[in-house]
Amino acid sequence: MFPIKLISYFFKIKYSQIRSGIVLFIIFVPALHIFLISQTYLDPLKMHDIPVKKINLSATHHYKKVLIQTVNPKHSVFRMKNNGKELASFTVKINGKQFYEKNSDFLDELITTPNDKNFGKNLWSYLSKMHRHDIPISKSNEYHTPSLYFNSFGFGFCDDISSIFAILSNENNYKSRVWYLDGHVVPEIVVDKKLEMYDPDLGVFFTNKDGDVASIKDIISNPKLLHNINIPSQKYTVLSNLLLKKRRNYYIAKNKDIFTSTQNNRSTSIPMPLPKKIKFNLKLPPKAKIEFPHKWKKNALNVRNLKIKNYSNLKLTLPSGWTGVIDIPLAVHSMKGTGKVNTYLKGTMTTQKLNSFLESNDKNLITSYNIIESHTPIEIIYFLNPKLFDIQMTNIITLYGNNVNKIDISTTIK
Repeated sequence: MFPIKLISYFFKIKYSQIRSGIVLFIIFVPALHIFLISQTYLDPLKMHDIPVKKINLSATHHYKKVLIQTVNPKHSVFRMKNNGKELASFTVKINGKQFYEKNSDFLDELITTPNDKNFGKNLWSYLSKMHRHDIPISKSNEYHTPSLYFNSFGFGFCDDISSIFAILSNENNYKSRVWYLDGHVVPEIVVDKKLEMYDPDLGVFFTNKDGDVASIKDIISNPKLLHNINIPSQKYTVLSNLLLKKRRNYYIAKNKDIFTSTQNNRSTSIPMPLPKKIKFNLKLPPKAKIEFPHKWKKNALNVRNLKIKNYSNLKLTLPSGWTGVIDIPLAVHSMKGTGKVNTYLKGTMTTQKLNSFLESNDKNLITSYNIIESHTPIEIIYFLNPKLFDIQMTNIITLYGNNVNKIDISTTIK
């Protein structure tokens, strides 16, 4: 303490100011050191000098498992390239997450016992958290295919997620219907011989005087039930209360138009026509590769020709000269390359140049097409739900399918 007092005496500086300066210096120097190191390791331009650890854990004709470590997850993407001589067809699991292959994948995460009385509530909670209210990119009925919706998008209007709720309920033998109200759409499900109304778009449901989930009829006969609102569980109580108040006020404000205008309300027992079932598989021809997740294209538009804010892409690159059928059940954003493509649209086969493929097919969810000419490498950009995958410091990637042992799995800089 004596040197500090001596400095204070000679330089006429208060003792408390010197002590505060020393404390700040002790904190600042290590913080600056950590910051400089982090900038060096997190700068994408310097990443090529930093080794990435990769361990092949297992590899067979039908199964491959790899561990990959990267020091810069934020600026990296996964790359999978087929180095074999045959078509590779597979699905992928990354850090415990995977594409939805079929509608039953959703139900597997929900069902605990047959005739589960909490099925409707569990499905509503799951879909509410997975869904984001935003303008969809298509009005096609294919948009209501659960696997396509959550693999490619994860956003849409109330009719989109309500139809998906009804489809998944019906597939598990729970009778369900969709109500088209005056300005809003909600599903209703029969559970334990009782009708229950859920709103997976706004993430709410209401309870009646007995504490059971209210039906449309319950709310129409007693609008005060709109005060008995429930939302999915939130981590923070303050956030829960604010969200609860906001959604309750919305429903109360819209009550007269939505529920009491019964002359405008109509229901459908089953969303018609039902979308076709799609089994998800990634298909990689020889020397082809896929890279994801990243926004490979910046100007994605919705059905109102407005820019979509929150989305991601998967990019498929095919070698020059390759021809054949590509059938990946993701929605195509755009194509780049020189060649011609055949596709079926509303039962009619059309032939177009690759670069103009989406100009006439925009907003139509085409997932299968036949490339009949290819003079340059072809890039096909798909929509990818940004909630599906994210790169971490340590990643476990597993492939299931055919000829997966020839697929090279790595990460690269965006």
